This record gives sequence, structure tokens and C-alpha cells, in this order.
Amino acid sequence: MKAPKAYRLAVALGLLAVVIHLPGLDDAGLTWDEPKYMDLAVGIQEWTSRVIFGPDRMEALSREVIAAQWDPPEVDFYNPHPPFFKIAMAASDAIVGRWMGTVPAMRLASLVWFALLVTAVTLVAGWRWSTAAALGAGLAMLTMPRVVGHAHIAATDTPLTLFWFVGTLATVGFLRTEQRKWLVLGGVAVGLAMATKFTGYLLPVPLFLWILVYHRNRRGLLAAGFIVAVGLGVAILMNPLAWHGPIEFTRKLIEESLDRESIIPINTYYMGYKYGYVVPWHQSPVMLLITTPVPLLSLFLLGTAAALARWKTEAVAALCVLQLVFFMVVMGLPSSPNHDGIRLFLPLFPFLALLMGRGLHRLNGSLRQQVRPGMYRGAALSALTLFYLPPAAQTYSYAPFYLSYYNEMVGGLSGAVLRGFEATYWYDAMLPEFLDAVNELVKPGDHIAVWPSRPYYEELQRYGYLRDDVVITETIPSTYYLQLSRLSNFDAIQWAVYNHVQPVLSVTHDGVELAALYSWASPDSATAEDSD
Repeated sequence: MKAPKAYRLAVALGLLAVVIHLPGLDDAGLTWDEPKYMDLAVGIQEWTSRVIFGPDRMEALSREVIAAQWDPPEVDFYNPHPPFFKIAMAASDAIVGRWMGTVPAMRLASLVWFALLVTAVTLVAGWRWSTAAALGAGLAMLTMPRVVGHAHIAATDTPLTLFWFVGTLATVGFLRTEQRKWLVLGGVAVGLAMATKFTGYLLPVPLFLWILVYHRNRRGLLAAGFIVAVGLGVAILMNPLAWHGPIEFTRKLIEESLDRESIIPINTYYMGYKYGYVVPWHQSPVMLLITTPVPLLSLFLLGTAAALARWKTEAVAALCVLQLVFFMVVMGLPSSPNHDGIRLFLPLFPFLALLMGRGLHRLNGSLRQQVRPGMYRGAALSALTLFYLPPAAQTYSYAPFYLSYYNEMVGGLSGAVLRGFEATYWYDAMLPEFLDAVNELVKPGDHIAVWPSRPYYEELQRYGYLRDDVVITETIPSTYYLQLSRLSNFDAIQWAVYNHVQPVLSVTHDGVELAALYSWASPDSATAEDSD
């Protein structure tokens, strides 16, 4: 594919991502981690203002002030992640917050990362294979509901995915062209991945494995080593918390990230069982299969088969397959966290999109050979519609509950819940309009018992989503009971309420209750109390 054409298509799809999703940035509920991330982003804004405008610039650069502003000890929140994604949130809010409001402005950073990711994936597929591959890979990114969902949330996962992808493919670019610009881009991207989340420190592993297979020479290893070294420098530079002790900070980050089971164990609901930190090894591949649209899975299988059939010459496609194997192996280890659906292996999905594009490229080649020239355009358009219209329609229909998407293999969301999979997990179902209805119903002084996290609902009060003249409590019975359907956090009382009590207000999708408000004074609520 010619470079100008690749650029135009990639930019067009990246802009399309922004145009489609910008209006919906405030639709999803404030997710579990966002309030604290936003608080920390505001602290970064305040610190930056002190450094730029003074008058106490030198004091602002001290270890104590940096710690107080970037990771305040009084914050009741385990936050192990390096701060680059919060820097981006702070910058986004500073630029457009006065017009958009704080929440959508900080979420805008994730949408921008996503748009750049769509652009990058499209470019790589176009340069490596064809226009069909570029279109197929870019559209795949735009029609995987769970990937799209993360573009609406101010958190670590979308920026990490972008930097992982760019850092990996920039290394490939240098090995193919020997142009130094790829070394610089790769080093910066790897560094930003490390400055976003501990997972970024794992990026060199599949990269070195791929180099050992396809570039068994000193040059390839030196190039990767240089990129990793630059990346470590960038990670420290972008993280003031590491300035006064980079080795100490990095050691602490690695130790805490590898000891998550004892620090912050999070339950997982899988196939009808509530697991603690360790889940069955097959959880991640199963989640991958049932949360990716089936037509895209078909293209993925076609692209993977084409790559394996010509693996000696299909180095880029083989790299994508290696990424798949790497993430499935890592996620299958007992030491790896597996909660929150596909979120913890989100960096895999751009590589899957490339294989989907490779699959469309192969299909398009078959059509050119087997269909008469006068009928080719119609056949190609029919194939594009067949493989991408259903995922696009599903992505649209699940908005803003993208993170609750399941495909036809388990019967959608309702079938997945019947088969023992998580309904929702990150409070995105706590929609602003639902909370508006709650605010209209409750009265000043009412007690609202909440599940599963009282501090989260207190954050909703502080951000103005939930009225501040009601009392948030964990004690039941109370005037009302507000519950998120995160099944992995359910105990006996939550299951009793969920299965037997009619809510006074609820958020549902595909017939599944995702969040609900119950009145303990109602006749139905007595059933819940009796069941307890």
C-alpha cells in the first residue's frame, strides 16, 4: 500500500474514532478508580503551577512536596501505578476542562490515545499488507466493544495499550529500515509504557523473544537493548516520584506489583464460581473468545492461519501471534491478577486487530482470484458488510455498557450471566441519569446502604453525582440500599437481594440488572431481610 494512501486512511479512521465517541464521554458512570485518579491529576496541576509560576520552585521539587502532591499519603487508595496517564489527564483537563467539565475532559485523554492507536494499527497493516488489511485492522479496533469501552474511561489501560503497540512496532521498523527515528520512537514509547503501569516493564520480553526467532544477530539485540535503556530513562524522567530515588522507586514498584495477592487481592466471578486471586489457567483465553465479536474472531483465525502457513516471511504477523501466546501464558500464571474481564491484557488487542486485517487481506485476495472482475467490487463490499456491520451494531447497541459485552457464543450479556460470568465490574453502569433519578427519589437525611464500596459512593457525593445531604452507610437495613451487580463481590445478602427483590430504580441491559436501588420499607424488601 502506498504511504500517502495509508496515511489518509489511518488519519480518517482515527478522526472517526474521535467524532463517534466524543459526545459520549460523559455517558458511562464514574468508574471505581477514576475519582482518585482525577484527584491525583488535580494535585499534579497544582504542583506544575508551583513549578512554573513559583515563588517556591525549589521547594516544589523537593522529595517531600513531590510525594505530597503526586501520591499523597492521606489518600485512602492503593495506587501502585506510575503517573504518566495522570499527567495526560491533568493536561487534558487544563486545556478543555472549562468547556467540557472535569470528568469528560480527563476522559478525553483516553479517547485521544485510542484514536492514535486506531491510526497506528491502520498504518502498520497498510504498510505491511494492503488497503484491505489497513481497513480491516482499523475497523476491528473500532468495533470491539470492550476495547472501545476503555477509550471512555480515564485510567491506565488505553495509554498502556498504545505505548506497548508503538514501542513494539517501532523496534520492528528499525530492524527493517535501520532508520534511527524508529529507535527514538521505540525508546520513548517503551518509556511511556513503563511510566504508565508496571505491565510496561514486561514489554521487552516478547520483543526479545521475537528478535531471537527472526533476527538472530547482534544488531537486533543491541537495538532492542538500546530501546529498553532509553525507555528506562524516559520512565524516570516522566515520574517525579522517582527523581529522588529511581532505583528505590523501581524496586518498590516491581515488588508491590508482583505481590498483588497480599496487597490488594480482587475476586473474579468465572463460570459460576467466586475465585480469589488465583483463577483457572483457561480464564483469559475463554474471556478473549467470548468478549470479541464472532465475525472478527473469524478474520483473526483466517489471518493467523495465513501467518502460520508462511511464518518465515510473515514476521509481523508472527509477532502478533507471539504477543497472543505471551499474554495468555502470563495471565495463566498463579502470580498474575485476572480480574476485570480483558482489562489486564488489553495491550494484546491491537495485535489481534492486525491479524484480523491480515485475514481480510487474505479474503480479499481470494475474491480477486475467484470472482469475475465486474463482480469484484460488490463481493468485496458484501464481505466487508458481513464481517464488520454486526460488530459495529453490537458496539453501538452496548453503549455505554461496553465493558459488559459478550458475544453470541454465550448468548450475549444475558446468556453470559446465566452461564456464570460477571455482569459488570467497574461502576460504569452507575449512569449519571440513574443517579439523577436516585437524587429525585431520596430525601435529605435518608440513609443509603451501599455495595460494594462505601468510599466510592462518597466520591460520587463529592463530584456532585449523588446528593450530599444523604448518609452513605454500610449498615443494613437502612432507608435505601444501592447495589452494583459485580457478582464477584456478592455475599449471601447481595445474592438474595439480586435474585428476589424488585428494585425501585434500576439500570438494565439485555434483561440483566447492572445497578439498582432498593427500598427496605417496601413489602418486597422484607423478602431480602428474611433471606439474610
